[in-house]
Amino acid sequence: MSQFLSVIYYWCMMEIRIALLSDLEDLQRVIASLRDHLHRNNPNDAALTENLLRLLATGESEFSLALDGKGNGVGYTQQRYRYSLWLGGQEATLEDLFVSPSTRGQGIGTHLVQFVMERAKEKGCALLKLDTNQSNQEAIRIYQRLGFVSGSTRYSNSRQLSFQKILGPPL
Repeated sequence: MSQFLSVIYYWCMMEIRIALLSDLEDLQRVIASLRDHLHRNNPNDAALTENLLRLLATGESEFSLALDGKGNGVGYTQQRYRYSLWLGGQEATLEDLFVSPSTRGQGIGTHLVQFVMERAKEKGCALLKLDTNQSNQEAIRIYQRLGFVSGSTRYSNSRQLSFQKILGPPL
């Protein structure tokens, strides 16, 4: 069943699959919708397209795309895979999950995360990590319902915190 999921997953007239270069336009539109939803100006459309082309061409990221019954992109995920010294194996990081506001409440987000979980298993990942804003209660409910826990599962008696520091504009 896992191999089938890496290619295509159908659910209630919805198709979820790994995005290809041929999906660039749909993927760009859905990601621009997230950017606009967050009231951000960057990346602009040209930079977004350039960044997507790089990520799709190099495989630095993998994107999953949810398409409605008419073939229109209505949601996406971005995930990365890497070998972890501490796990002694592959781990996955879910970087983005977004469902277009007009299609929320239909289970698309849940199915996108399930798809990513199956994809990570296919790739031999022992762990799937993510972070989200504490005010994003919809996403938190999805993650908790699917068995994600807040805090570290790697280290006993501690809590894993996510930190960041902006070092300047990208080169």
